[in-house]
Parts: sequence; structure tokens; C-alpha cells
Amino acid sequence: MGLYTTLSYSLSLFISLLIFHPNNVSIATQTTYFLAFPRASTIAFGDENRYWNWTHVEYGGYTIEEAHLHPISWLDCRWNLHSSNFKLNTWYKAHIDVKLTSDAFGWTSPVNAKIEMPDGSKQESLIKLDRRENVGFAISLGKFIITNSTTSGVIQFGFYNHETKWKSGLVIRALVVNMLTDE
Repeated sequence: MGLYTTLSYSLSLFISLLIFHPNNVSIATQTTYFLAFPRASTIAFGDENRYWNWTHVEYGGYTIEEAHLHPISWLDCRWNLHSSNFKLNTWYKAHIDVKLTSDAFGWTSPVNAKIEMPDGSKQESLIKLDRRENVGFAISLGKFIITNSTTSGVIQFGFYNHETKWKSGLVIRALVVNMLTDE
């Protein structure tokens, strides 16, 4: 990693940590939610302009950088959040906000969506991306709970498609984790 890449990553991680909001409370629903943006994630080939383009946009009242996918065959995007950010014995639901551009292609195969807990347990599902051009939608990752066995360590959230089929036109906007009040 070059100096510029390291500084850029460190700055984006610092900014992303400022944007990751463990204490945001929605007044209307009284539920806590967390946001982590693409710059806080690890995206395979994310720093190579021939595969990804980063665009500043407004999202949830914040200026963020969306990640725009150019033709690529290997897709892998993951966020690591420490379990101490979440309340003990509380259920959460996670999803990734994305959209497909009008020139998107290669999405006939589903993506693998995953949450992996610090104790090694994981849940995975195959998600077919709907063909909704330029409209945001969610890739559901599933639900999780922090228990005594998962109070220390990293929770990994992500999605991937490692098939060699070329794909393009995906826009990654944010990882969203909501506290569930009815579980």
C-alpha cells in the first residue's frame, strides 16, 4: 500500500468512524440504528479506478462517497464492526443499501449475503438482485443478537459473488443495522 493509499484509507476510516452512529435515535420510532458507509468497508479492488468509481452524494443527511462498480468478475464487500458497539441480548437486523444503474449487467446470478459473529457462527443467504434501475433497494443480511459468547470480537457483514461472470452497474451506499424492538 502506498503512502497516499494508506493516508486516504486512514482518513476515510476516521471519517467513517465519525459517521458510524451507535447513538442515533429515531424520534418517531425510538429505535437505534447504525450506518457504515462504503469507505469503512473492504471492497476487493476498491482502490482501482478501472473497477470502482467513488462519487460524493447526500445520504441520510450526510455527504458520503458511494462506490460505483465498473465491469468486474470478482465482487466482495465487507464491513467489520466490533460487537461492543451493540447492546447485550438485543436483536438487530442488517442490510446493505444498493442500487443498479440503467446500464447494469451480469446480475442473473445471486450474491451471497453474510453475517459472521465473533464466535464463528454465521448466517448466509443467496440474494437475487432485482432489476430496479436507479432505485435504491436493500440486500438483506439477516438478524443477529449479541449474547455473552459474542460480547468480544468483530462482527463481519458483507456480500460477494466470486463467479467469473462479468458484472457492472452496482452502487453501494451503506450498511444499515437496526435494533429490533419486537423480538
